[in-house]
Amino acid sequence: MEDEFAIQSFKPALSTNLTLQKKLLPIFKYREQLLYAIETFQVTLIHGHTGCGKTTQLPQYLYETGWTKDGKIIGCTQPRRLVARSVAARVSEELTTEVGKTCGYKIQFEHNISDETRIEYMTDGTLLKEILTDPLLERYSVIIIDEVHERTINIDLLLGILKRILIKRRDLRVILASASANIQKLNDFFYEKDKIETKSISIEGKLFPVDVMYLENPTENYVNTAIETVLNINSSYPSGDILVFLTDRREIEECVKRIESSAVTTPDDLPMLVPLPLHSGLTLDEQLRVFEIYENRFRKVIFSTNIAEASVTIDGIVYVVDCGFCKQRIFNPYSRVSKLIRIPISKSNAVQRMGRAGRTNSGKCFRLFPKTIYDSLKDESDAEISHSDLLPAVFFLKAIGLRNIYQFPFYIPPPTVHIIAALEDLYFLGAIDDYSNLTDPTGLQMVELPLDARLSKALLSSASYDCTYAMLNIVSVMMAGDVFYRPSSNQYEATACHATFTTEEGDILTGLNVFESFLNRRTDMKWCKANFLNYNTLSHASEIRKHILPYLQRFHISPEKRIRDIDPSKMIECLLQGFFRNVAHLQDDGSYRTILGSPVLVDHKSTLINKGIPWIMFTSMVEYEGRAFINGVSKIESKWLEKFYHRKNKK
Repeated sequence: MEDEFAIQSFKPALSTNLTLQKKLLPIFKYREQLLYAIETFQVTLIHGHTGCGKTTQLPQYLYETGWTKDGKIIGCTQPRRLVARSVAARVSEELTTEVGKTCGYKIQFEHNISDETRIEYMTDGTLLKEILTDPLLERYSVIIIDEVHERTINIDLLLGILKRILIKRRDLRVILASASANIQKLNDFFYEKDKIETKSISIEGKLFPVDVMYLENPTENYVNTAIETVLNINSSYPSGDILVFLTDRREIEECVKRIESSAVTTPDDLPMLVPLPLHSGLTLDEQLRVFEIYENRFRKVIFSTNIAEASVTIDGIVYVVDCGFCKQRIFNPYSRVSKLIRIPISKSNAVQRMGRAGRTNSGKCFRLFPKTIYDSLKDESDAEISHSDLLPAVFFLKAIGLRNIYQFPFYIPPPTVHIIAALEDLYFLGAIDDYSNLTDPTGLQMVELPLDARLSKALLSSASYDCTYAMLNIVSVMMAGDVFYRPSSNQYEATACHATFTTEEGDILTGLNVFESFLNRRTDMKWCKANFLNYNTLSHASEIRKHILPYLQRFHISPEKRIRDIDPSKMIECLLQGFFRNVAHLQDDGSYRTILGSPVLVDHKSTLINKGIPWIMFTSMVEYEGRAFINGVSKIESKWLEKFYHRKNKK
């Protein structure tokens, strides 16, 4: 998200002269040129620098000039939920209406729209889901794909699908907006073969100068160097908030704790640092804390993954600290293991990060690496589709009726071995048949459910195990996130409270215990706080549950049986139907090895750490410092595997 006013609705009331503010944005002088291009060409490519206003203003220009007549809608996608919601709030404020009236948003498990909504902000995945019921996107007159340079799998799928739709719908207009995408490549993609004409427009930005500083020599520990740099900024530089780019949640949590610890020794004449985390593992409400305004005697220091690189704009940032790395999920199609690997960022990433400091004032960017390292970086990052598990993407393409995956117009074709792995897994999940068609009813129902395919399979299998009520709650909690809250100042007390919910079956049923207790106590916030439980996560799980329940009712699957009446082993055996590849066996040295041969360790937060369980199932894996740690661990019986694989082999 590139608009500098996108999150200002979280501030005190704006100036009453909104019209003047909008006219001061760089995009305003391009208004007529943009509208002419959109009217004339099916695809408009906008290269808009940071702060130009394209995210908030362009949909309004289209709305003002009649592109929503006859009930049509202007859709604008964003890569992240937080941005879709915050931009909708800003645009609604500019239109002097409530969110959900003229302008609204749609994200997974949450929406705020109405019959009168004409501008819809949504995530890329939400628009893809809509294509299943509206294949030609007939509701829309214009589709805007914002941040197209991020090249997520969803964005690549949308590019191919929109190319197919444009051939059949000459009235549809597509706008691709970015600050750093390769416009020529996009132009070639649409024009080659199908001759879809495009128009490129470059809009100047509104950046303030940013001084960039490098280390003379590489640092041995960029986390330590980041902390030292933050403390140095606070003691040596004028007011202004700090944004620190790190690679993962662990590094962020470590830095937050260390800054909190340093607060007791902060001199009275220096601002008090307020450390705030920002990563995808937080709930939306937790992420929104970074937008809060603090008094002058406080200085925010936000520790973030690359979520803040382009899509999230936080006013007040004057200083950026860039570690020079990011985490990339690399999928091995042979072992079916996805590992988060720390890799150097690209030059494009570095420029985006630097730009966070030049939004509203002159800024400074501290790169925690030498200039020679920057010069050696790749120009652009690799597309996500080239190194990810393609099961969700292939499943979606099957859902829209594509018999031959290779007939799809990929912007960049994915590796063949990844596609084969996805097809094989879908077959073993029972989603496709011997002819690679969706099965009826399993495959068709799995497509409808707004869940990961593995969770969908487990939920649909629950009727056979007589545990639908439990599985509905389990998948809701797994989609919501970590239910436990572990404050650094109260680790032991939190651990003791969490132990009261622990089950011998492992993490999944422990999370189920917590959620059941939460529901029985009518979502009591005080009870959550007393037991060190994440109220926001549990509330989100409750909303997800409400969202999924109508699907089960439509499928005539009844979740009536209560938890106390269900055999716990049946719940885990049912979950195994979706996670049959995520199985590991205990080794003599206490470690585990997956059934496909990968060595793994149980994460220290797991309830089954050091329990010596012979066979376990896990739901996720993350690599840290060269070792793979598994989470969502549950005890299983080897006889379940024998029964499962015997049944699959008979197919």
